[in-house]
Amino acid sequence: MGFSLPSVITFVRPLLPALLLALVGCPGPAPLVRGQVAGIADNVQRRESLQWGDPVEVLEPGQADAQGHRWWQLRYADGPGGEPRIILIDNNSAWGRLPPKDYPVRIVVEAPAVPPAGAPPIAVEGSLILLVDPWANRTPEADAALEREVARLNALAGSTNLYPLFSVRRDRNGRSALVYGWQGDRGIAKNAAVTSWLEIRTAYKSATWVDLLP
Repeated sequence: MGFSLPSVITFVRPLLPALLLALVGCPGPAPLVRGQVAGIADNVQRRESLQWGDPVEVLEPGQADAQGHRWWQLRYADGPGGEPRIILIDNNSAWGRLPPKDYPVRIVVEAPAVPPAGAPPIAVEGSLILLVDPWANRTPEADAALEREVARLNALAGSTNLYPLFSVRRDRNGRSALVYGWQGDRGIAKNAAVTSWLEIRTAYKSATWVDLLP
């Protein structure tokens, strides 16, 4: 016994509201959480035969890329040459991958920490800056690593009674350097406490003072 099209429509029409309600009410995939993202990244490491250990930073998805994908960024300890180690996780499909060569590593710029009350006022205004890592022509990857180092040093400084005044400076020839004491339009006064702090707490043992005045 066959069914005519009108009879099928007559049968289905009363069911349409219920079908639509069911479709609208169906929840989509649950959003990823950090634990899931770390597990996916571990699978990427195994797939790519990598041994990077645990991530040092996990950033939630930022703006969508040209293809509409939004990626979690997991950053690991830099490689032996200072190259960043990154794994990306697609927020929608949960697919993990290594970044393309031209991927701009996302950097978290934290507000400088404020030294505790009673900390010695070592950032006295002056005309000097401390050249921590000398001027050099760097690749974009090396510049990105230098920016991350600035963030690390400022966080360390703010927690150990040193004013967080580390920054990256660039000269007219396109060279960059890691400096301490640059305050936008001036420097600081020379203070041996800064160089002592560097020698005790960091690997920078040859920082030199530079006068900004001609």
